[in-house]
Amino acid sequence: MIYEGEISGVVIKDSNRCLLLDIDKPVDCPNVYDERYICMLKIGDEEYKKLSDGYMKRALDLKKKIILRKPPVTGKIKTLGPKFDFHAEKNLFDFIANREFLEKFKNFYKQKEGAPCLNHVTEEEVRKIEGIASKDPERIEETIDMLGRLRAELSDTKDWHEVLGENDIDIALIFPYYNEPTIVSNIRDIWDLIEEDIVKEVIIADGWSTNPSVEVIQQRLDAPLTFVKNPGTGKGEALEGAIKYAAYKKMDLVICLDSDIIPPLHTIKGIPPLPIDITCNFFARTFIDKFVKILKEHGREKALKTFYKASYMRVPKSGLHLTPLRFGGTTKFVRYLYQFVGFKTMTKCVYPLSGEYAFNPRFLLEELSVNREFHDLYREKYHGATIPSGFTIENFWNTLMETKGIPVAFCNAFIHHHIPRGEKVKDELAYAKQRANVFRGGFGAMLQSMPPDGLERYIKEFDFDLFRFPRPELRVEFEDTKVKSLEFI
Repeated sequence: MIYEGEISGVVIKDSNRCLLLDIDKPVDCPNVYDERYICMLKIGDEEYKKLSDGYMKRALDLKKKIILRKPPVTGKIKTLGPKFDFHAEKNLFDFIANREFLEKFKNFYKQKEGAPCLNHVTEEEVRKIEGIASKDPERIEETIDMLGRLRAELSDTKDWHEVLGENDIDIALIFPYYNEPTIVSNIRDIWDLIEEDIVKEVIIADGWSTNPSVEVIQQRLDAPLTFVKNPGTGKGEALEGAIKYAAYKKMDLVICLDSDIIPPLHTIKGIPPLPIDITCNFFARTFIDKFVKILKEHGREKALKTFYKASYMRVPKSGLHLTPLRFGGTTKFVRYLYQFVGFKTMTKCVYPLSGEYAFNPRFLLEELSVNREFHDLYREKYHGATIPSGFTIENFWNTLMETKGIPVAFCNAFIHHHIPRGEKVKDELAYAKQRANVFRGGFGAMLQSMPPDGLERYIKEFDFDLFRFPRPELRVEFEDTKVKSLEFI
């Protein structure tokens, strides 16, 4: 058999390497979502080396060509409102500021019921964590007591085992990873969930990292991990391959955790030792606890068609102090747009751009991806359901959830603290441009949701960075489930 086109990733598990293909027609492989079939084809050392030597370079060359075709033009743009007088990419911000398209979508959305909120986390609940940085000993003690009770709740997994077992639920964790130095410690942090047989698989969505590489991670951990490799061109692309693999493996819930969460919180200056720390383990257990509660209250079908989001605020980039916690300028900008179009759930979200979430992988590919019709509209090749870039992914999902009425459950993760990425960004122009660009996925989801009649001008003028960067295409000859040869097209 011959396959020509993109691959969804290279899967590495134990000593086995496989190509992950997402195809239209069955070739002795299972239907996984919609009418798509996913194949796992074993690849030998020689063909893997050929792929490794050329794939990454070709992918980055394709990315450069796309970027050069769309050079940004920046400038100080007319205000959207009294709080939003900042620099942005000119054509995008003019598009936002004239409100014509937003008004069209607002009228369309009025007919919708919005995303049902199965539970909500308030700002007051999130801010309870600030007590650990208080100068008031009584408030510190109250906060530590709260965290102690939370630890007891999240450590009592007997109920989880019963409910997950009765409902035949398999859970996987996904770490999108591109050279973050905390990847090994974060995997160690969650490993007790594997040992307790709560999580079935840990999937590293690897951007062909080199520091540390897949081989080094595997050597350091000596643990049964699964790596799904894709070019390091974005978080959305990395997640896409890992999600398709999880759907192929029939996982019922995947929990996506950023690889650069710093463990542990009490290493921040002035924070006392805590009964439970806000690490990857805490995030994972919080999602599982919420999923189990939704499963018990609403049943299996509803639980698997619900999107789970973390609610939190961010620690300042310096990493030296916990307070004050913050939403940040980007969140205010996004909230303004959500409020303008009348979103019923996301305007109440404590932090609408959280990078940690959980969902059923098949459901996400079918309901929350860039679909075939939208690819056809832009005359883009379709290689299966795709996910937008990392910058735009959360607003893409938020908008589709609101328009499709997909249930949302929020999980209180309190705070999110990333690896400091050097000095604070001093270029206000670059930062403000990021604020505007971060909503591109929301506009793309609006276009995908609305009937195309009357939208020709917007479709012609903008793609909203909704399509991930193209991948190198391959010609793969295979027999049964084994690759015989491959060549770059």
